[in-house]
Amino acid sequence: MSIGKNILKLRKLNNLSQEELANKLNVTRQTISKWELDETTPDLYMAKNISNTLKISLDELVENEKDYVKTSNTEKLASIKIKILKITGIISLLLVAFLLIYLPYNYFSIKVVSTSLGGICYVNNEEYEITLTKYVTDNQNATGTFECINCKYEYIKEINSIINYNDLGISMQYIKSYFESIGGHC
Repeated sequence: MSIGKNILKLRKLNNLSQEELANKLNVTRQTISKWELDETTPDLYMAKNISNTLKISLDELVENEKDYVKTSNTEKLASIKIKILKITGIISLLLVAFLLIYLPYNYFSIKVVSTSLGGICYVNNEEYEITLTKYVTDNQNATGTFECINCKYEYIKEINSIINYNDLGISMQYIKSYFESIGGHC
């Protein structure tokens, strides 16, 4: 931005008319106008008076942008090195996070194999769909789930007590025997 445009902007920020600024600087309104239109520029002495009147530094009056400060090659090289280090650091962090999350999950996790067995049993013409599911982990521990659609609470309680998840075939035989003992069949 030129000095003239800067004077215009700063004058308006201070809510001064061209006439008011001219009176404070002991110049004519036309002089202010010529500065603002970049037809002329104030000399160094007048620029100092303008900066004092508008309560800014002489540097702020002369230049409002610091972008045209020359950057040395050393500073540019240092800036590039810092960017490369930042990118390298981010990539390293992502790699470490990947290794900490992905590897243990895929190489050290417990694998689970499941097997299901089911059937339908009847008591008093009511149908009960039974499903046993066995889960076996890498260390050969067997657990499981039991599901009985429409089962009464006492049936569920009794069946849960006779299930052996290590052998679903025997467990289904126990369930069949239980339903036969209460007047049903599977």
